[in-house]
Amino acid sequence: GMDPLALSPPVQPDGTSSAAAWAQRRAAAARLPQAFEWRFGADGRAPVRALVQLEPGGPAGQPVLQGRLQDLGDLFRAETAWRESETRLSQILANTTAVVYVKDRDGHYLLANRQFERLFDLPAGHPVGKTDAELGLFDADTVRVLRRNDARVLEQSAAIEYEETITVAGGARTYLSIKFPLFNTEGEAYAVCGISTDITERKRTETALSNVALGVSGTSSDDVFEAIAYYLTRSLE
Repeated sequence: GMDPLALSPPVQPDGTSSAAAWAQRRAAAARLPQAFEWRFGADGRAPVRALVQLEPGGPAGQPVLQGRLQDLGDLFRAETAWRESETRLSQILANTTAVVYVKDRDGHYLLANRQFERLFDLPAGHPVGKTDAELGLFDADTVRVLRRNDARVLEQSAAIEYEETITVAGGARTYLSIKFPLFNTEGEAYAVCGISTDITERKRTETALSNVALGVSGTSSDDVFEAIAYYLTRSLE
């Protein structure tokens, strides 16, 4: 015996009056079935977001509206959690110093984070839809190496670690790249995700130390300090 409006707040989430909106929906449903979102919850009741379906029914001469309600609470909670998760991921990708990217099986970029774009001085979103060859960031040999590494990850369906050397701003830089496949809901690898960290300075230091070790290995004790200084300065230019 209750009017549905008695279970509804005065105003719906979109700002419309519940009374006006319900009267409009009720009049329309007398002619054609209607489906719409509705917020219930009045007089201190917990708010409920529902999908309302109204359609004409009842015996001839006694028109009534038949209604079905579907609680959308779980759907909206899942959507909120998904949006929060997406926001966190976007913030991580935007602020990490690592280069993060995703390529499909044909080598087209599906995603490239801000660090990737900053590294090559590209506008936001520019790499998406293009291959390494189409971007023109690397020479032909580097493109082949990168493509070969990506293909190997897809073939083995496993994470693989590579040291990859590329030219940036006219200088060679070495990156430690962790590449792994991304799988769709059917378990098929559809893309490769790469996370690359610049280890150029670390490699340079390792090379310098190795050169020093080799250089002083046959040096007499009296000349060790001088030999270390010599080989360090030569290695580090």
